[in-house]
Amino acid sequence: MSFHVQIRRSVARFLMSFSRNPVKYKASTEFSQDSFRLTCRDGSYFQSKNASGCFKYAKRFFQSDNEHSPLTPEKIYRMSSCFHWHKVNSLLPAILFAAMSLPACAERPESRAPMMNSTPVPLTRNENLDSLIDLDADGFPDVAELQDEQDRRNFRRWFVSIAESQLYKEDPAWRTDDHDCAGLIRFAYREALKKHDTDWLRRKRFLLDAAIPDVRKYNYPKVPLIKTKIFRTREGQFRETDLADTTFAVTAMAAKMRSYNTVFLGKTLENVQPGDLLFYLNAGDVNMPQHSMIFLGDQRRPASYEDAVIYHTGPREAEPGVLKKVRLLDLLQHPDDRWHPAPENQYFLGFYRWKILD
Repeated sequence: MSFHVQIRRSVARFLMSFSRNPVKYKASTEFSQDSFRLTCRDGSYFQSKNASGCFKYAKRFFQSDNEHSPLTPEKIYRMSSCFHWHKVNSLLPAILFAAMSLPACAERPESRAPMMNSTPVPLTRNENLDSLIDLDADGFPDVAELQDEQDRRNFRRWFVSIAESQLYKEDPAWRTDDHDCAGLIRFAYREALKKHDTDWLRRKRFLLDAAIPDVRKYNYPKVPLIKTKIFRTREGQFRETDLADTTFAVTAMAAKMRSYNTVFLGKTLENVQPGDLLFYLNAGDVNMPQHSMIFLGDQRRPASYEDAVIYHTGPREAEPGVLKKVRLLDLLQHPDDRWHPAPENQYFLGFYRWKILD
């Protein structure tokens, strides 16, 4: 099944400032399971079986055809924000390609060969442009997301193992002033992304499972672009300017962790996996307005209410709080129904997944 996208006249007018020639205002794209085709009003077209390849071709074309105005990430973001599309996740590469390729549909002197039918020009500028792309518009650059399924599985295993191990022998690297529900999650998140070499293992008092391969794509603190600032603190699609302001931080409270660093899965166990998170409204507690837990589960079978969660209660007055491991079934029997992980519970916000895994 194909999807069609009509480019708006306002986008064409915007692109005219980056083109030497008038733009013919209408173009269409066809994006199917195995091919992509851009057709301009004058009949010229470009077709490819690889949407990401189209995107890279578009960058090369735009730079070559507009040497006086090289492509920058901000131009891409401004262009992409001007479109209507049906399916953001699947069509965005095609849309960006169509936007940047519009100058190819311009009326050119007959002596000039259309760029659409020529060999792509190698990139000479903005070599790291791909690293700034956020195709799923979740606020994290794609280079910071774990797109390989094996990496995702290994991260989950480390995350769960490190968090649960704190029950039996607390890691001295987990600072005392970070002992609360979100603090446990932040600590396990950072540690799971690290390289677990001999030096790292030597500093650990106890680990439930250490026979886990490392994440291969990158390791904390060398997370692509964002480095140690691995928590997003505000909404919006990722932009290059986020790297220079306070959009990313080294820490985040439970509310910001839920809102800007995870995606909502639902309020039932369908599709929930080990390492996913639970969030609750904690009404009446100014210091901890939202409460969070880690779903432990078992990767060998679907999630069930027999599975356990782990969480830190957080400090209470003079008490430092404690770690607890509880079955979901037992939480459903909690005397205070605010803590029931049930769809009808308005205080239960649901199950969530890290954006780097989504």
